[in-house]
Amino acid sequence: LVCNRQRVLSQQKLIELLWGDDSGSNPENALRITLHRLRSLLDGLWPGAGKELILYREGGYCWNPDAPIVLDCQEMEDLARTSGEDRLETCLAALELYRGEFLPRMASEDWVVPIGTHFQNLYLQLTLEAAQLLLTRDRAAEAASICRRAAAGEPYHEPLHQLLMRALGAAGDAKGAANVYENLSKRLFDDFGIRPSEETRAVYREAAHCPEDRTLPMDRVMEDLQEQASHAGAMVCDYDYFKVLCHAESRAMERNGNVTHI
Repeated sequence: LVCNRQRVLSQQKLIELLWGDDSGSNPENALRITLHRLRSLLDGLWPGAGKELILYREGGYCWNPDAPIVLDCQEMEDLARTSGEDRLETCLAALELYRGEFLPRMASEDWVVPIGTHFQNLYLQLTLEAAQLLLTRDRAAEAASICRRAAAGEPYHEPLHQLLMRALGAAGDAKGAANVYENLSKRLFDDFGIRPSEETRAVYREAAHCPEDRTLPMDRVMEDLQEQASHAGAMVCDYDYFKVLCHAESRAMERNGNVTHI
């Protein structure tokens, strides 16, 4: 009734939801007894709360839409609809209200699934918006924190992981950004046999391999390019940089006519 607080639910609908095919010989009476017990429990809030909160209308029952009760789900939706200069703060306040899966003990119920999906999508939308706003305000660590929290429940959502990598890169955590990409890449390949999108790979290269922000003298460049010791065997790198090496060798072969094996 609380979740469908904008609707009147018929007696037959409530019977189907509560008991299905096991409603017994007198389901209407069973429903009346159940609602009587429920109202008695709600009277513990204040005298007469049961009848004030659960109303009988149009042959069915509904939650009183004007009830003096604060619902976190309603507050989250109200904040999500708020606009203005303090949009970032309202997004962060809405995210604080999210506590994970909606009605987790009943998550598989047919009537719960669409409501749970709605709030999960709303949480994801607010996370992406808040993280973008935080990055524009140079609050990269906070952006990474809320993205990481959301990513725990969205292991395959590439735009979210892209934003997490950007936030980690902006916060100076190139290793963390690389780990996010590697974990995402492994999950996508292991579970679906696919690779991250080109956009995701581009974000990874940008976040995990930040270029030098200063001009280096030539002798320093030459020093960096020298290997410290001779190594035998294959050189190992990630796939994106393997492509760069292949392209470089291909261009060299076009110029000099030599053949190279990689």
